[in-house]
Amino acid sequence: MATRTISSPSASFRFLTTAQVLRLHSRYINPSQPAVQPALLDSATHAPVNTLYFGSANQHNVFYLAANLAQKLMLNHPFQDGNKRTSLLTARVFLRINGYQMKPMEDGPEVKGNGTMKLEDAIVGTVTKRLDVGMLKEYFEAISEVVEK
Repeated sequence: MATRTISSPSASFRFLTTAQVLRLHSRYINPSQPAVQPALLDSATHAPVNTLYFGSANQHNVFYLAANLAQKLMLNHPFQDGNKRTSLLTARVFLRINGYQMKPMEDGPEVKGNGTMKLEDAIVGTVTKRLDVGMLKEYFEAISEVVEK
């Protein structure tokens, strides 16, 4: 998978392209459905790159960037169906190409003011705006581990 590598003063990250996100959606979520809002898909895909360039230093974190990507895909709603599933898959792939993987968990970790939360609840919480990108970042960090090389 040819990704873009972009560096900040503190780290270097690999980013998915819009075409790769579209391919993930097409291959694993809904093969017969193109993006109904291609500009919003492009905007969501570029959100973590913009965060790296223009965000504060505490946002230069692989989990924050994954949460930012997932949140934008969910809220921009570029597909007719499967936006939450696509956002989760894309965040998982983003973390994987940057050296982390999400661990399977029966019960999720504690989320500020929301109690213990399963992955699907965190995704729905993001769509309903109960969780912001910072909380989703903490969630992703709690359920991820370093990939051994």
